Amino acid sequence: AKAYLWRAEDEQDSEGEEDVESRINIKLGRLGDRGSDLEVEESDLSDIESTESSIIGSPHSGTSATSATLPDSIPVISLDSSSDFASECRQSLERAFEENHTIDNAAIELKTLRMASNVPLKRVAESIVGFIVGKVDIVEPAAAQRAKVAVVVGRWGPLLTSIGWDDAPETIFLLQRYCAAHSRYQKIFGQILAAFYNDDVVDYDDIKAWYAKVLAMKKQGLSEGDVLAATLEDSMQQALRLIQHIHSLEEDDEEEEDSGEEEGEDTDTETSKARVAKPTASPAKTPAPKEESDEDEEEDEDEEEEDS
Repeated sequence: AKAYLWRAEDEQDSEGEEDVESRINIKLGRLGDRGSDLEVEESDLSDIESTESSIIGSPHSGTSATSATLPDSIPVISLDSSSDFASECRQSLERAFEENHTIDNAAIELKTLRMASNVPLKRVAESIVGFIVGKVDIVEPAAAQRAKVAVVVGRWGPLLTSIGWDDAPETIFLLQRYCAAHSRYQKIFGQILAAFYNDDVVDYDDIKAWYAKVLAMKKQGLSEGDVLAATLEDSMQQALRLIQHIHSLEEDDEEEEDSGEEEGEDTDTETSKARVAKPTASPAKTPAPKEESDEDEEEDEDEEEEDS
């Protein structure tokens, strides 16, 4: 059976009625109909062409992206926000320094900033290490310099662990890289590393693990463009002196513990006497009664002689 459809004389008869659907849409909307018997009029083709030209000419069309340019009012957003994060992180740390924030409050702000920027935790640790080193004043002599380093590291060093950073050997790498990039701090690399050790930012095993990696890097060789190449030997020498110093201190502690155990086993009685000897300082006044007793005896003797 074949059916015929007539175009409505006026497709906009009334405002409340729905638009009359095109004959082409009705025909092609049938399942399994290829439209072989469809007859298209010139008026339908002109409507389709006019619709296509209006879409292509639209400024919001994506089909003309190769030739059209974006309007000046639309800002261009850069996908690389690493520099923005570094700037925001520095500003956050500076506020914490100037306003004397607690470590917990500073850590919360940095964690929030990291989640908003979606960057690795290492980027936050890198900013903190650079902030700590940058707050150290370069002074003379060495004793005054160590005091300056101890104050800054003691105040802000715990911020590294407070943000959840636990890669201590990598912390030393960050310190090494910052000092190498900022030559004025290279000479105090060892002092800052020692302060990190004293304030439990890193431990002895972490320093040895870092030194082993740096030694392997030295054997393999660094490219000339690497910032660590120029200062690698100096950093290793400063760290080696610290490693040797810590090792000697640990040996002294072990010897003292061993000698203390041997003395405790061989001289138990002497140890007990030494412990008891301390309180004898207070009864030192007790010899006074002996003098009184001697005088009494002399008086008694004089009395006896007088009586005789």
